[in-house]
Amino acid sequence: MKISKIDIAMLAITAGYLCLEIPFSVHLIETVAAGNEADISTVEKFGRILTGLAVGIFILGWSLLPTFAEEGTPRGEALGAIATGFVVSVAIAYFGLYGYGQWRAASTSDAELRRAYVGLMVQRDIAASGIGSIRPDSSNPAWRAFASTVSASLDMPRVIAGKGTVPEIIEREASRQIGTADEFRMRYFEQIGPQIASSYQRYAEGSAAYIQARRNIESDGAREWNSYVDELRQRYPQGVPTVGWTAAAIRSKVMDRLPVSSNWQILDRPGFMAAYRTTAAREIEERYRSQAQGLPAGMSEAQFWKTAKVQQEIRTQTAERFGIEIAAEITPAISDRAFQAALYNPVIEKAKAGIAGLVVEKQRLPAGDRETLENAYLIAALPASALLFSLAGAALHVFVRRRAMPQPFSASRGSVGMWPGLSFLAVSEP
Repeated sequence: MKISKIDIAMLAITAGYLCLEIPFSVHLIETVAAGNEADISTVEKFGRILTGLAVGIFILGWSLLPTFAEEGTPRGEALGAIATGFVVSVAIAYFGLYGYGQWRAASTSDAELRRAYVGLMVQRDIAASGIGSIRPDSSNPAWRAFASTVSASLDMPRVIAGKGTVPEIIEREASRQIGTADEFRMRYFEQIGPQIASSYQRYAEGSAAYIQARRNIESDGAREWNSYVDELRQRYPQGVPTVGWTAAAIRSKVMDRLPVSSNWQILDRPGFMAAYRTTAAREIEERYRSQAQGLPAGMSEAQFWKTAKVQQEIRTQTAERFGIEIAAEITPAISDRAFQAALYNPVIEKAKAGIAGLVVEKQRLPAGDRETLENAYLIAALPASALLFSLAGAALHVFVRRRAMPQPFSASRGSVGMWPGLSFLAVSEP
């Protein structure tokens, strides 16, 4: 049977789509198995776009191309209509699937959301440590597919019982979220350290400038004296008057700048230098103190970390970033044991309390907790359905193309063409 140009075009378009759809299905499995919510959200958004393209391809082969061929639509007009159709189908799929996901989560009961959250924790636990005699193998595609859909494909009450009690699962989830003590220590100082290092750099520059200015007082004073004497000699080439009204006027001008005595002899260098040292030292000290915020000059970075002002800043940042109050002195040199007692253990306990607050039965979930559980529910429930849609769609692309196959009993125009796969369902915000 002769294959039409429409069939050839659709086969080429379908092949291009499959080049996106199949790798996306593989990447979907790998991402969900890894359990990174940010990555899952990103992949999901791309999946909605891919679904829109799939719908657009279906409409293109089922309706648009046959209609254009029958009516002889000009090429430019046809291309414009095709582009518009793809834009509309992508927009409808993108926002429609998002709305569907939000509706599905919003219509789920609190108890079901809590069970889904526990299931998601177990799924992550299984992905990290396996289940029973099955060990995790991230290089095995079958394992990745299993780990990405376990919360939706297994009898979760039995799975949960096999992984321990809920408090044990919560403790492992908290450890997964926070990481090991070494990982948390590295992350903590990566977040706290740069600001402290920047503050120390500014302090060190000011401290060095202060120390250098103190060292330069003698040489600066000598330069000031020489300039003063040269100016007097230029003004009084016949000899500088040291007594009388002229000398008194010169002394008065010097006193405006330096604390010389009222009977200071205007060519007395030691008296001038003593007054200059006093004034210069005071000005340097005042200028430094206005910038150093009470910190002594010449401290090393280790000493800087231990100052009360820096420790207060560390306590403030720790409370803002990690939600815990600390009293211990925190420096990069703190021992592992002290760090674990002062920071790691409280952060783990806070994480455990937060997780327990989500899964322990309450009369009614607060809005913020319910939103967290709804997101977890979508991540736990939708990837399995999405994977089925994706794989089924890819299979139908390959095996279902009635227009491109010999049709001994029916070859009428408008027969159903390729059925692009629905690549993903809505999880995150658009």
